[in-house]
Amino acid sequence: MASLQMTIEKAVSSMQPSPEELTEFVSAAAKDLGFARSGVTGIETPARYPRYRDWLERGDHGSMGYMDDDFHKRARADMRELLPDARNAIVVALSYEKQASSKERLSQPTGRVAQYALGDDYHHVMRGMLGTLAEALSAKAGTTFSSRICIDSAPLLERELAERAGLGFVAKNTMLISPGIGSYTLLGVLLTSAEMLTTKAPSARDCGGCTACLEACPTQAFRAPYSLDAKRCISYLTIESQGAMPEELRQLVGDRIFGCDVCQDVCPYNAVAPDRAVTVPELRPRDEERARPPLTMLAGLGSNQRKRYVGGTALRRNRREQLLRNVAVVLGNIAPEDPVLETLAADRSPLVQEHAKWAIAQKPPTS
Repeated sequence: MASLQMTIEKAVSSMQPSPEELTEFVSAAAKDLGFARSGVTGIETPARYPRYRDWLERGDHGSMGYMDDDFHKRARADMRELLPDARNAIVVALSYEKQASSKERLSQPTGRVAQYALGDDYHHVMRGMLGTLAEALSAKAGTTFSSRICIDSAPLLERELAERAGLGFVAKNTMLISPGIGSYTLLGVLLTSAEMLTTKAPSARDCGGCTACLEACPTQAFRAPYSLDAKRCISYLTIESQGAMPEELRQLVGDRIFGCDVCQDVCPYNAVAPDRAVTVPELRPRDEERARPPLTMLAGLGSNQRKRYVGGTALRRNRREQLLRNVAVVLGNIAPEDPVLETLAADRSPLVQEHAKWAIAQKPPTS
């Protein structure tokens, strides 16, 4: 932060900066804040917008009906729906560190949580960082620009914007890969009325003939390269979906209670990522067991305990019955004899009851 303050103080003395100077300033300020990559692109309709409409027509968005409402469709085609006087989009990537898998044999059944959700909720972290960046940009120009902070809950095709701004390329698993970092990044967009010079994409990179991510997906959620059926994605099943998990997919979820990293874990770009590091301490795991929390602990959390455990993290997106549903499914896959399932089978939630009873039924027959 000290280096960012120095950058701002130097910038204020520069009157009427050019679009090129504003872009250079944003690049330096974003780096000082802790972003791993940044770039600037215009607000033209994304080239992949027709693919997005086709995706909706196929129903691949599942129960995420908000993605198909008129406002979301308009905003993804025209960013001025979000900021009427927008001229450019500043796109940033915040990297997070992939935690090494524990080799220790665990004495109790545990679930697995996606890497991005082990620390503080990135929405809050990135919102504060982008707010500071917006203030710094206005200080540089000596005027106040209109701006809007957009993280992944805003209706934008941010991965294409990141590609267009030169942060990387969209891979076959639909993730953004930044060479040198890989795909373990979180994307944010700052729409601004500032006139800036757009950044250029680096020399073309792509996945080549590699299909490791498509083949490794436990639920075979990819219809084809660059085409994800969200209804089969473990992240959707454990986070977005609030209802019953399809029975034919439950065993394929394995031990994952919140999100999934499989398609990233097998990516060669992630195997060699010399520039990847946690750039802000808030994203580091809150404690040692965050990545593999004991299932009996999660099942036994009272209301206040649960609020404290998930508070300020991405896990707060799971309502109580969603989390217990996921716990029941995982226990059915790895420990169907666990007595906690009997407790869950008598839970006040019919959703939890149904999944717990399914899990109990996974016990192998006694000879």
